[in-house]
Amino acid sequence: MPNFIHPIDPADLLAQSPNEIDHISTALGLPRHAFDSYCRPLLRTYAEYVQKMPLMAQHFYDMGGAWNMGIHAALTASRVASQKIFFPNVGAEERRQLEPQCRYAAFVASLASGVAILNEHTLVREGDDFYHPLTFGGSLHTWLQAHPRAEVSWRSPREQLTQAEKAAIAAIFIPRGLLGAFDLRIPKMIYGAINPILAMNGIESTLENVVRLSIEAVLKHFEKYDQRTYRGVDQPLDESTILVNQVLSTSASTVTSAPQNAQVATGSPTQHPGTPTQATPQPSSNVSLEFLLSKANPALRDWFTAFKTSSLYEKNIAQVKVTEEAIEFPSVLLGAFGLSGPQVRKHLEAAQMIFGKSLDGRALKMHLSLRPLLFKEQEE
Repeated sequence: MPNFIHPIDPADLLAQSPNEIDHISTALGLPRHAFDSYCRPLLRTYAEYVQKMPLMAQHFYDMGGAWNMGIHAALTASRVASQKIFFPNVGAEERRQLEPQCRYAAFVASLASGVAILNEHTLVREGDDFYHPLTFGGSLHTWLQAHPRAEVSWRSPREQLTQAEKAAIAAIFIPRGLLGAFDLRIPKMIYGAINPILAMNGIESTLENVVRLSIEAVLKHFEKYDQRTYRGVDQPLDESTILVNQVLSTSASTVTSAPQNAQVATGSPTQHPGTPTQATPQPSSNVSLEFLLSKANPALRDWFTAFKTSSLYEKNIAQVKVTEEAIEFPSVLLGAFGLSGPQVRKHLEAAQMIFGKSLDGRALKMHLSLRPLLFKEQEE
């Protein structure tokens, strides 16, 4: 590692990642003026706090590593968040307001995580004076301007921050007033999801799940495809679709995240790792709900919850037909609860929850064992 690091104008770092920044804008679905007001200031601040620093000894370990990890984690998290339902238990209009804010929260929490990770693994000092956002209270860029002979080294051992310390760093890093127009639940979500660690009980919020798995996917991608040789901005990671699919797959196969505004249902079937998955269940009421849920993406579980808690539930459920063979669910309703219709169908097929169409082709045939997820009278 080079012994000295010098301040770099944040605009120069932003200029190195134009494609990734454009992709983040697309993933968040924000109008240009909104992106310029809410995202560019945070990207600039991230550049001020990470500069050209390496991230850690094992991953992104050359100059510029922290910037590149953060920008790719933010992109991955933004795209994954667009396929999640964060507030399944609120009305459709309230959810319409909250869900875009949640996608933005994934972007913010990912960048704030990059700042936290950097300060866990690296030490910047000049003589007896060293930089840390919790003591300096400002950006690394500002500190470096006053310390032209700063040296960089790895922390050994790593300084593992508590969740409260990570939140405190995020509060310093996030520009003051940036979240002023947001629902209060959104900042609370963000500060609780800074480089999150999975709890022993395996329960985490949807935002924590998105941020944690997105960061893990980016780090694993670096190790696998770059073979521990950092290639810098001249050969950027081309991992967008790969990483999003990895995160969604891991999320589905490991832990179910709790909705932001609800507790995990105590009556939900338990997922058993040993449940066989290679055989496709035949259309029959004998296919257990536990078997089907064992392969369900968390976004799909949230979708079922959103269906049952919708303000239009009575109108929607009246369109669902139950026969001796199957539950016939209208295809037109698939995209009405936070995810697009094609996304929902893809998740249903992956979990083997559907096995055909109705005779008129307007409805999907679902297994009868899914009744508790759709009909309120089936709840215990």
